[in-house]
Amino acid sequence: MVSDGLICDHCCSLLLRRECCSFSNGEYVKTGLAELELWCVDATEEYTGSAWEELKHIRQAVGFLVIHQKPRKSLNEITKELCPVLSIQQLYRISTMYWDDKYGTHSVSSDVITSMRTMMSEDSNNAVSTSFLLDDDSSCFGEFVHFSSAIDNRGRCDGYLLSDISLFLLSEMPGTREAIL
Repeated sequence: MVSDGLICDHCCSLLLRRECCSFSNGEYVKTGLAELELWCVDATEEYTGSAWEELKHIRQAVGFLVIHQKPRKSLNEITKELCPVLSIQQLYRISTMYWDDKYGTHSVSSDVITSMRTMMSEDSNNAVSTSFLLDDDSSCFGEFVHFSSAIDNRGRCDGYLLSDISLFLLSEMPGTREAIL
């Protein structure tokens, strides 16, 4: 069985890999997140805790991967409307690694990338973390521990096999099998 904290770590780690930062992989994860959301709605608060809320970083990152017309989005739209919980470093990393393997579209405009670099440079001058890692704020996954308290010794949580949930989220993505084993 894959532990629940590991699920979150792998989801974020996967988005740090260029081959996983694509439109089609975003669609896979979005589908898995939709299944997980249904489970969270059907399960009781006792089992889910604030798990759905704690996945907001990965949900926004995936939402960014699958949104259409990225070159038309302004930095303000991205940071205020689409991905308000993601840092500029995280957005920069996703934006520069993104590739559309399905439709051949482009990532955000060069003006947006330049603005992100400027903001990161200003932040580094103010001694703010310059980490480009998507999971540079690991506290976003702290409450996911609620799942572990609800897991019985057979790896089931409210009748659902957690390894099935995690593998549904991850197994379809190319190059991820080794990461989850």
